[in-house]
Amino acid sequence: MFAAWRRARATTAAKAMLQQTLAPLTTLGQTIPSSIYEDPYVLGYLNAISAFAIEMTSKGNLSRDDKGRVAIDALRAVAGMNVRAAVENSIRFINEHNVQFENGGAQANKVINVTYGWLRPEQDDEVAEVFEALSRQNTESDSIQASAAALLGQIYFYQYVEDNHRISRE
Repeated sequence: MFAAWRRARATTAAKAMLQQTLAPLTTLGQTIPSSIYEDPYVLGYLNAISAFAIEMTSKGNLSRDDKGRVAIDALRAVAGMNVRAAVENSIRFINEHNVQFENGGAQANKVINVTYGWLRPEQDDEVAEVFEALSRQNTESDSIQASAAALLGQIYFYQYVEDNHRISRE
């Protein structure tokens, strides 16, 4: 009984985080190209976002199989007709230890860690550069962390998708 409740709660959270991640790509009525669900970097990024939401929501109280079901359900909610390709490609990239898939996941985790203050500028040169650039722009110190996470997300995800999948947010 509790497992079903935990799965439903985790699915809702993962779906919401994936929708928030993809929403900026749909500005001005644009649609998300199906090609992103074949891209190992994008799928790695999205899988890491989903895994984080699942873990934070379930607090580790879901089995591996349940986590997999939740991830598939969340991906189904955002990928629509492309869900089969997204799931099959994700599984293939995981099994192949695809470097681009792993890199996408690592970049998403970096954004998450900056967002929550778990990764500080003194721990990562790239994060330090972003914080320094924002400091030069006189960004208020309270919002530098959030701005840094947003900028890293822009660099690691949105710019990548725009450059590789013919999406323009202009």
